[in-house]
Amino acid sequence: MNENLYFENINYFVDNKLYGNSILHFAYTKKNICKYSSDFLYLRISLRNTIINKYHLIKNHKVQEFVNEHVINFISSFTNGTVHGYASIWEYLMYYKKKYKVNKKILLSDKTQPGIRQLVIHIIGNDNIIYLKSNIITTFLSIEFIPITVTAISDNFYKTLEPFIYKYLINMEKKYDIKNICIIKSNIDKNNTTDGIINIDLINNFCKKNNYFNLIPSYYNEIETANVLYHCTNFVVSWGTSYYKNIRYISEKCSKIIVLIPKGFHNQYNSRKNIEHSHFYKKYKNAEIKYIVLKNDIDLLNINI
Repeated sequence: MNENLYFENINYFVDNKLYGNSILHFAYTKKNICKYSSDFLYLRISLRNTIINKYHLIKNHKVQEFVNEHVINFISSFTNGTVHGYASIWEYLMYYKKKYKVNKKILLSDKTQPGIRQLVIHIIGNDNIIYLKSNIITTFLSIEFIPITVTAISDNFYKTLEPFIYKYLINMEKKYDIKNICIIKSNIDKNNTTDGIINIDLINNFCKKNNYFNLIPSYYNEIETANVLYHCTNFVVSWGTSYYKNIRYISEKCSKIIVLIPKGFHNQYNSRKNIEHSHFYKKYKNAEIKYIVLKNDIDLLNINI
C-alpha cells in the first residue's frame, strides 16, 4: 500500500453526482495556490493536480463548517455502493486496524451506502465516525488520506481480506438455519445502477418454487448478511455487485452456487467468462458454480433447482 498522506488547512466537501453517488473532493493550499483533487490522490499526483480558482470551488456551495479534529478519510468515490465501494472500505479498515492501537476519528459521507456504513460502525464504532454533510464545505485541523490501491475484491486482495473478515465479522458461535439463500437485484431494492434489475414478483415466485429464502440486501444489516451467507449451503445470486461482493462471505459449508446473468449483464459476462481473475469460477471453495444466462426475466420461472 502507498504511504498515507497528510494535509492541513483543507476545505473539504462531498458533491452529489448521478445516481446519488457521493464523489469526494477536497482543496488544499500550497504556496498560495489552491489545488483540487479527489480521493484517488496517488493517481492525481502522478497526473498533476488540476489547479483551480478557490472562489470557483466555494461559491456554489453552502456556508463553511469547522470541525476541531484531526481525522482520517474513509470516503471514496464509490462511497454510495457497488463492489468498488466495498473493496475501498475493506482496504481502509484493514489499514486502520493495522496502524492504530487506539481509535482515531474517521470521516464518512452522509450518503455512504448503509452496508458500507454498517461495516465501519461494527469494526470501528459509531462514536469514532464524523459524518460529512453533502455540499457543505467543512474544514478540519488536518486530514489523513489513505490512498486506494484496489477497486475490486480480486483473488489476490481476498487472500489478505479473508482472515480480516473472519476476525471482525463472522460469528462462529451463533447458528443460522437458513440453508438456501437467494440474492437477486430487484426493483424494490435501493440500486445505484439500473442494469440487471428483475421484478420482485418473479424473484418471489422463483424462491417459493425452489425453496430459497429471498434476502433483499437493503432490508438486512451487512453483518447479518455476511453471517447468513457464511453458514448457508446453497446460494443463488445475480451477476454484478450482488455476486462480486457476497460470494466472498461464502464458506466451505456451501456446496452449490448458481449465478444468474440478467439481460443487462450479457455483454459484461461474455467479456469476462473464462478469463482469470474476472470472478468467473467453475468452483469456489467447496461449491460447484453454474452460470445461467437469462434471455428474458421471465426465464427465471423456468429454472428448477
